Amino acid sequence: MFSANNRAANYGDGVFTTMQVENGRIALFAYHCKRVIADAERLKIPLDRDFLARQIAEQANMLQQGVLKLLVSAGEGGRGYNRPQDVRPTLHFTSSELPAVYDQQRQQGTSVIITELQLGRQPALAGIKHLNRLEQVLVKQEVNAAGADDAIVCDCHGNIIEASAANLFWLHNDSWFTPDLSACGVSGVMRAFLLDWFQAQGVSVEVGDYQPEVLENARAIFTCNALMPILPIRSLRGNHATHQFDLAPVKALFHAIQPAYKEAYASVN
Repeated sequence: MFSANNRAANYGDGVFTTMQVENGRIALFAYHCKRVIADAERLKIPLDRDFLARQIAEQANMLQQGVLKLLVSAGEGGRGYNRPQDVRPTLHFTSSELPAVYDQQRQQGTSVIITELQLGRQPALAGIKHLNRLEQVLVKQEVNAAGADDAIVCDCHGNIIEASAANLFWLHNDSWFTPDLSACGVSGVMRAFLLDWFQAQGVSVEVGDYQPEVLENARAIFTCNALMPILPIRSLRGNHATHQFDLAPVKALFHAIQPAYKEAYASVN
């Protein structure tokens, strides 16, 4: 529970990560730790990696199976937006079950829309999984109102950025593409893992600014995050047409990454 004086509750002053736990082990643990520490540093929240790892280990061992969410707050107090001179971060853990729908969506694919809401561009916060997520709250409302499984969200320049709570890749002419996140969006741990895996395998991946029209010529599209971890998109509903995509390349990719993905599980005792 947050106190009434906690900066996370008052200002969204903090970062978070959501981890998949299996038999007390964390999927992509090193990626989670690296991202939390890096995001906290960018917000000038001091965190010790060893302390962080020990706290995660204790919680993962107790949970054993499911979803473990870690929220790092900038702590208590300060006057208004000003933090106290001695910032003492606080860690807050919650747990839940892994969404059962992912197994079905991995086989059947998902149906997505492109939201009317566009993300603001703020390079100082780009990539960080910070606690200010009101844009995503509004995105989820659009998804639910449309009866879709998920959405593709663009920035205020019309560039594709991400899904509602996941990153995005698509396949065209034997090359994979993913949006640049230097102005907005969340740099997810599964995205980082995939970019490393693609590089190790010598697979072409292009990162850049792309308008939604490029997806009309894509062969396959998928979303990814730490819990999914990869879900193929079956169809994209546009203003004038619905585009269908091939699930096979995404399913093949999911199976191809399994050895490296399993190696990225870690016991953090």
